[in-house]
Amino acid sequence: MAMAGRTVVMYHYPCADGIYSALAAELAFRKTGTVARFIPLTVYKDTKVEDLHLQGDEDVYMCDFSGHPGFAVSVAQQVSK
Repeated sequence: MAMAGRTVVMYHYPCADGIYSALAAELAFRKTGTVARFIPLTVYKDTKVEDLHLQGDEDVYMCDFSGHPGFAVSVAQQVSK
């Protein structure tokens, strides 16, 4: 089983496709015993990477959302994969 919080799923919120993609991720991780931390991201607010409280060893999945320009690259530079 993966350590709780090491897997992070960021998803587009409040749209249905983002929510359902997060649900699909949860169901897939549940089969492997992985406990993920879910972070809703909205187009209405530019989220700052430092506001995500990443430790640097997380595996991050972005579902249906990559954020404002440069956001995904900034996240990738902060985490393991």
